[in-house]
Amino acid sequence: TADARAVIVWHAGALRSIPTEADTTQKTTSLAAGSVAIADKTFLGWTRLAFDNGQTGWVRQEEFVPIWR
Repeated sequence: TADARAVIVWHAGALRSIPTEADTTQKTTSLAAGSVAIADKTFLGWTRLAFDNGQTGWVRQEEFVPIWR
């Protein structure tokens, strides 16, 4: 959480393998509210989150809030 890119997910949602909702065959994982991650990349309203366990995935920017502003 000391990283300036740290974010917290404010409601449960889905972590997606690619930054789109159009591809229904992509891999999705449940994303729990309160999860803390590092926002490391952005693409057209999507942000890639990287977790301590090495998992990464994409979420809409509205689904999290930065810890540091």
